Amino acid sequence: MLRLTLFAAGSLATLQLLSAGVTEHCFGERTALYMEDAPIPRPVASVRAKVVASGADLHLVVSVSALGAGIDPLPGLEGVSGANLRTAEELDRLLREQGLQLVTRIDGRSEPGTLLAVQHARLPARRVRPDGHLELRTETEATWPVRATFATSNLPEGESWCYLEADSVPRLAVQVTRTGAFARVLAVDSLGEPAPVVRTGGPQ
Repeated sequence: MLRLTLFAAGSLATLQLLSAGVTEHCFGERTALYMEDAPIPRPVASVRAKVVASGADLHLVVSVSALGAGIDPLPGLEGVSGANLRTAEELDRLLREQGLQLVTRIDGRSEPGTLLAVQHARLPARRVRPDGHLELRTETEATWPVRATFATSNLPEGESWCYLEADSVPRLAVQVTRTGAFARVLAVDSLGEPAPVVRTGGPQ
C-alpha cells in the first residue's frame, strides 16, 4: 500500500506545481540510476528530473526513489532486485533530520528548494521462515519512505546546476539550461564523497 504525504512549505508558486492544471515542459526530462559511492559502485536509487511550469516561472522537479528498474538490492537472500532497503532507511533518516535538500547555485550562492512530497510503502522482500523455507514474495514489515520529491525555486536564465545535498554534502548534480519560457535537463550525475584535502607546508 502506498501513502503520499504532501508538504505545504515554500512559495505559493512552487506549491502550484501540485495542482492539476499546470503545464509541464518535459522535453528535457531525464531519468538515471544513482550510483553509490563505493570502490565498485552499484545502482541503489532511481532519479527523475523534469522541468515544470508554474505561471511564468520554471522549476526543476527532482524525485529520488528506493524503487525502480535497475536498482540493486541489499546483498543476501532477503533483497529483491528493483528495491533497496538501505536507500529507504537512509531516506527515512535524512528526512527526519531535515538533512536532505535540493539547492540551486546562482551567482555563487545556494538557493534552497522545497520538499513537495514523500511517498511511503512497504518494500518487496524475501524472508526465511522459522521452518527454513524461503518466502519469495513478501514485503518488509515496516513502511518506509520510498520516494522524495523536491522542486527548485524559479530557474535562472542560462545554464545552472542544481544539487541534491545529503547532510550538507552534494550527492547528485542536475544540469539545466533555460531560454525564456523553455528549459531542459542536460545531465544527471551521481557525486561521490569529496576527497580529503591534503595540506602541506606545516601547521595551518
